[in-house]
Amino acid sequence: MPLAHYEWIELCLYTSEAELGGRLVESDLTTQRIHLSELAVPVAYDFPVHQIQKGWQQDIKATHLIVFRDQTDAIRFFDIQPLIFELLKNMSQPAGTHIKTWLTNKANEMNQASDSFVAFGMDLVNRFNEERLLEIVG
Repeated sequence: MPLAHYEWIELCLYTSEAELGGRLVESDLTTQRIHLSELAVPVAYDFPVHQIQKGWQQDIKATHLIVFRDQTDAIRFFDIQPLIFELLKNMSQPAGTHIKTWLTNKANEMNQASDSFVAFGMDLVNRFNEERLLEIVG
């Protein structure tokens, strides 16, 4: 069933009439409420569905991905860590997420140094911005 879901996500993204943002979010990502593009979907599975091929032996291993349609209309994915999956799911909500606040709260919850944790998280968010996967809410 997870493989069918993964294939369905790819098909939905490929056939969607939505347009990917044509440019980067230019404003400071730390001061805005940010929403994940509707052409990007964070997904989680009990095994790496994106690696299935002929002769594949099932490997039970939690897998988190972001599946998206890029500027060339190709469907791509990135393996992501569970914490980034959680952030992206939060950003998928209609109200979006104030990323710096979310990262700061998560750092405090995990007893991590806030400044370095936020800096690391913002580096990843900037990579998603480079792929044109972010939008400003409002």
